[in-house]
Amino acid sequence: MDLGQTGALPWQPLVDAGLAQVIGFEPVEAECQRLNRMNLAHHRFLPFAIGDGATHRLYMTQFPACTSIFEPNWPFLELFQELAPLFDLRDTFDLTTQRLDDITELREAGCDYLKLDIQCAETAALQGGRAVLARTMMIQTEITLAPMYQGAPRPGELDNALRCLGFMPWRYLGCGGRTLKPLRAEGEPPEYLSQTLWGDAVYVRDYTRGDSFDASQWTKLAMLAHALYGATDLAHLALRCADALLGSDHAARYATLAAAQS
Repeated sequence: MDLGQTGALPWQPLVDAGLAQVIGFEPVEAECQRLNRMNLAHHRFLPFAIGDGATHRLYMTQFPACTSIFEPNWPFLELFQELAPLFDLRDTFDLTTQRLDDITELREAGCDYLKLDIQCAETAALQGGRAVLARTMMIQTEITLAPMYQGAPRPGELDNALRCLGFMPWRYLGCGGRTLKPLRAEGEPPEYLSQTLWGDAVYVRDYTRGDSFDASQWTKLAMLAHALYGATDLAHLALRCADALLGSDHAARYATLAAAQS
């Protein structure tokens, strides 16, 4: 985990206000210990690789963010400019994964928001977290849109897993790709001409079926929508629903503040 990046992540205002506890996962034990020695307020890192609970071969790549339990799909990667070298293998070894539902710290603390970026193991992680995720309100996950890994789940399988857990797609972020050879796009980092390869998707607990939510869930959804994504419309809807249960007027006050800041 790149902690330099962690400090810039969108939930930092909630952490700084003491409203969030971050539980992160770093399977490399030495790196996990280093992260914990930084003593970041409201952060805790556990030495687990999240997945289906089974042992898998891990393919460590030259660019760490491409490391996966799925082997790189070399014929596909070689079609693109400046892509295959990122997947050059540094090492391979067996790695035992942990199911979200089997992690005591998550069962005890709960999980209001989950961010996944585990190179096509996201579907297995979700399927192994049904109990922990029962009251989760938002999930941001990377989606691999093209066959960059052999035997990896397709985007539709990830979408189906999220829908089966009661989530609906809400927002797409940060798409990226590469240019097919032999043409080349200008720009740094490399721009791409047509093929989108990856991106992030945000799924939200299906608010159209919100009659099953309690006031606490609606309030958490409002906080996440506002603090992480600046989504004043969703935050306002969630506060209106919380108000209906509590007899409060948070939505009206929020609308006034949002209008003053716009």
